[in-house]
Amino acid sequence: MNYTKKNTDFSTLSTLLKIKIKGDGDSLFEYNLPNPHNYIRYNTNEFTIEYLLDGLFNTKKGMDYLNDILFRFNTSMDIIKIETKIVNKNNRKTYHLSDFQNLNSIKKNPIPNHIKRDDVVFWGIKLFVESMLKNGSGFIPYETLLDYSINHYIDKKDYSTIKSKVRSIWNWYNERDWKPTQKKEKIYKNNEEKFKGTKLNRIENLKKISLKKEKENYQRIINTITGLFSHTYLKKDGSWNITKLSNDLNLSRPTIMKHLNSYLTKKTTPKTDEKEKILINKQKILKKRMEKIQNLKKEINQTNIEIENLKNEIEEIKKEINQTEKMEKLKE
Repeated sequence: MNYTKKNTDFSTLSTLLKIKIKGDGDSLFEYNLPNPHNYIRYNTNEFTIEYLLDGLFNTKKGMDYLNDILFRFNTSMDIIKIETKIVNKNNRKTYHLSDFQNLNSIKKNPIPNHIKRDDVVFWGIKLFVESMLKNGSGFIPYETLLDYSINHYIDKKDYSTIKSKVRSIWNWYNERDWKPTQKKEKIYKNNEEKFKGTKLNRIENLKKISLKKEKENYQRIINTITGLFSHTYLKKDGSWNITKLSNDLNLSRPTIMKHLNSYLTKKTTPKTDEKEKILINKQKILKKRMEKIQNLKKEINQTNIEIENLKNEIEEIKKEINQTEKMEKLKE
């Protein structure tokens, strides 16, 4: 597609990233990725996601940005195929690199000691080879890889350094029959365990997707009825116009009513919650006071016992004194 400055508004364009992935979809939740603009499930072990990326990547800096995203996906998931093309935004939301920061990166992944973690040239060339192989290219001629590397990285490294890196990468893949790097799969003891594990993962994924969708729907409804145009959804009697909300938000009436009731319940319950908290605090205070009173009673009882013991001792002393006085008189 040929876009020119004369007839195209570049602000309306974006890059569509289409990725075919091997797996059950667990990785989307594992890395907490944003919601894809499109999700296609082919079978239990393959699916495709699509993202609209902010930018056209028609500059060197833009290419580095795109390569970084592609590298993150390649190192985090078992990628089958990656495609990119320029499309119209159509007022749809676009994503930035920061939205994919939870994916593995050069810094997050352990790599051999002889390769620097910030070696953008090395990883850029390797990523290019991985993408070509996963797109079905098979063998890549050394000259093709060298030409690509020089065209893209001559401003970062000198010719001899680039040539050395290309030779190293080319030899590495040539020794492995030009097969793309495979992600290690989970090892199961038997087929039954594998089936159970896959089934449980699918069930968990469906639950997560359902819960996330429910939260999004709830938030959309609340934003609508509390926003600037909330008055347009009110009927004359002050109740909410469920039909208008359903049509504008493209949600079913039961969904609208469920989330509205949930919101209104939450809105009215805080007062009762506060009362309950006050009552609980008062009960705690009364309990502490009762404990203090009980302790004081025990102390008083103990004191009374000690007083009685003292009285008895005094009586004994008095008796002894009387006996002594009698003895003294008899002696006289």
